[in-house]
Amino acid sequence: MRTPKTSISSVRSSRSSSEEKSTSRAGDLEEQRQYSSSPTTSFTDVQEDNEDGPADQQAQAQFKTPAVSVPVRKSTRIEQTQRPTLSQQYTSTKDRRKSSSNSYTKPPPKSTSAGTDQLDLRSLDVGAKRPYLCFADREYTKRALGAISGGQREELIGHVLHVDFSPKELEFVGTILRSMVFDTQKEEPITSAAQITALICDHKLQIPQICSKIKAAARGPPGTDPGQQAFRRRDNDSIYSFLQDALAGRLQSQPQVLRVESRHKHRLPAPPQISTLLRGRETWGLAPPRASQGLHPFQEEFCNYLEDTLTRKSEWTDCCGDISAISWTSDDAFICGATAHSDFHNMQYNKPGNLGVGSCNLDTLRSVPDHRILRPVIGSAENNENSLEAMRQTQDPWLYTSVVSTSHSEFSGFTFTASFDQKVKVWQVSSHGSSINLVGTWEHDGKVNFVVTSKWHEKVATASDVCKNAIRIYDINRADVCGSSYKTYSGDRAQEQAMELERQDTWAYYPATIAWGIAPGVRNIVLVGYSPRSVSGHEMDIPEEKRNSGELCLWDTDGERIRISSAHLQNVFEVAWHQTQPMFIAATSPCGAHEPSVTKTQVRLFTQNEFGAFLQVKSLDCGASDINELTIMPNGSVHCYVTASCTDGNTYVWDTAQGDRPIHTLGHGGTNKYACLTYSLR
Repeated sequence: MRTPKTSISSVRSSRSSSEEKSTSRAGDLEEQRQYSSSPTTSFTDVQEDNEDGPADQQAQAQFKTPAVSVPVRKSTRIEQTQRPTLSQQYTSTKDRRKSSSNSYTKPPPKSTSAGTDQLDLRSLDVGAKRPYLCFADREYTKRALGAISGGQREELIGHVLHVDFSPKELEFVGTILRSMVFDTQKEEPITSAAQITALICDHKLQIPQICSKIKAAARGPPGTDPGQQAFRRRDNDSIYSFLQDALAGRLQSQPQVLRVESRHKHRLPAPPQISTLLRGRETWGLAPPRASQGLHPFQEEFCNYLEDTLTRKSEWTDCCGDISAISWTSDDAFICGATAHSDFHNMQYNKPGNLGVGSCNLDTLRSVPDHRILRPVIGSAENNENSLEAMRQTQDPWLYTSVVSTSHSEFSGFTFTASFDQKVKVWQVSSHGSSINLVGTWEHDGKVNFVVTSKWHEKVATASDVCKNAIRIYDINRADVCGSSYKTYSGDRAQEQAMELERQDTWAYYPATIAWGIAPGVRNIVLVGYSPRSVSGHEMDIPEEKRNSGELCLWDTDGERIRISSAHLQNVFEVAWHQTQPMFIAATSPCGAHEPSVTKTQVRLFTQNEFGAFLQVKSLDCGASDINELTIMPNGSVHCYVTASCTDGNTYVWDTAQGDRPIHTLGHGGTNKYACLTYSLR
């Protein structure tokens, strides 16, 4: 959505900064600045020096104690829910607010605002900010909207300017007010505006004190009280304006929502609901008869409905780099990892924000200061700029490393993160995402690129950039997570190269993808794909004849190697398991009979035979040079849909019942060359 040219986000934005502002209001503004957020606000964390010294001892220190606390990082909400700002031509209402803040008069008759809608929380974005304008400000806002030009008004259509307090919020306020007047013996809840007004006026409660109490209760430990959760979406000005209206007896008897609407009398028809679509499908069918009625096909309308209901709820910015991994740890909390500038030539741009824990309920993303090493000393031959003493003195002593893989185990409840600091960290994340504790660290011999879990057992698989024994499968020891036992595995080609001690190759076979089995019978099997990779990062180091080579490997948790009968020695990009069948797909370099100018990669389907071995049953041709993501979905007892999202900006769709050529090529624009978008076809 475009930013409005004429901002009307707050009536109070035109008010001059008066010296008569009370201490409590100044404290409110200071708290707003503390929790403010914008795309230019740094994603920061709390830097606490570890008394144990080196980074290697950090895990030992944190094993017995919770992870360091990190500050709240507020989200930038979607613009549609932000309050617009009135033009400077309207007078300030601050003096009017000040004069009425401590006057206790008989409340005047209640009035209602014309042109507003009845409060329907389903029409508002879930989790969106809910602004509240005092009665006088609402009247000024309506007049301001009537004075602006039609073009400016069109840009503001749909903006929510005011949302009255819901009954649950009134009940929450009533509970706070009763605690202030020591009237907690009554059991019936306060759910009406008249009760709120009477309680404030009868006991002559001070508005600043009420504000402080409400904010402290709303921002306390998260709970299940819907009123507390709703108040997290109210800012300080909204609470203050609500209490001013309550004191003046201006609260609406029927809660309403004030939003900017078009001046045109004829509104666009509302989109059809799911019930309407289903009823139409039963009446007219899926396609041809509906076309004769001037209606779109059912599937098209249903897909449009689903897409229209997807809205952005929260946004966080200023991590240390691109988000490389994200995992849900509960229905409300998630953990994410980001890439960091840690090479010799760009480490001056390194900053915190490589690991974050988020909460949808609290609307926060917290930076966790971990997966970091002591900043190395750089020689002038490696990078002259970063080798300067002045440069080192101005930089953080810690160098934050990229967190490239995250995973949460529903079976054990632990969350795992893998990083280029050659470590896998084991975490305990609270259900609300308000805290995260480090419970263990697993050291590796190289950069750790993958950590994967299964919802069927506690075993955890990791893959690192080493030639020999790159795969580990851990059995978690809850009494001593750091000392959990593990078994190592290695592919044949990687093992052979590592055994030749005299070779000093500049490239090696490293794990490129890893996944646990999903269907019954293969849940204890881990699938690994190897690819040739340059040690220095220069692809020219890999010999031409080796660039399309690699290996597919299967192991069960008992350590037994499972045989793949054919087509398992190509360069592997990605793998995915079938949801219900002992079958997997693998994106590899092409082999066999194919046309090189047309087929640059292939997606192979493997299934398990009666002897337990896997064999290739089909090969699907793809015109992209690299494949980032695969999905597979059955469309019958034998055949299935397969999608591959590629670096050429396209997602290719196959139906295995219709041959080896894609049935659809779904483009995502020329600039979206690294999208990993997948489609679920039902």
